[in-house]
Amino acid sequence: MYPCLAIDCTDKISSIALSDGDRLWQVAGDSQQRQARKILSLVDECLDQAKMDKSQLKSLCWAAGPGSFTGLRIATAVSQGLAYALKLPLLAVSSLEALAISAVRAQPELEGPILVIADAYMGEYYWAVFNAKPEGQNVERLCPDSLSALED
Repeated sequence: MYPCLAIDCTDKISSIALSDGDRLWQVAGDSQQRQARKILSLVDECLDQAKMDKSQLKSLCWAAGPGSFTGLRIATAVSQGLAYALKLPLLAVSSLEALAISAVRAQPELEGPILVIADAYMGEYYWAVFNAKPEGQNVERLCPDSLSALED
């Protein structure tokens, strides 16, 4: 349902995106230590870019991980608070699945298994496997999001 606001704090860069179904606006902040202080101002900045008001939003989504524990808590709290205050539906999105979908949309000819890996730091990695559908633009999840050491 558009317009939809998306919030992602799973990594060192906080990202807010807004789509009306045809166009996309995005702002990002790169200070992980100040995510909690900056996230609402990034939401306002993104809405300003799109010349929209919060009351025009029809839905909200947030990157529900895997990712930074603190970032996930911030994104979850802000998303839930906005959704509750604005009476909007809220959708959780796997950050690994979002990466897989992004790869398939960038290269629609991709077909078959896609391994998505993200650095979890301290020698570990988040990963999941998806299958790119031949019609492009879609992926099918083949396993749950997982955490492993690189040697595993």
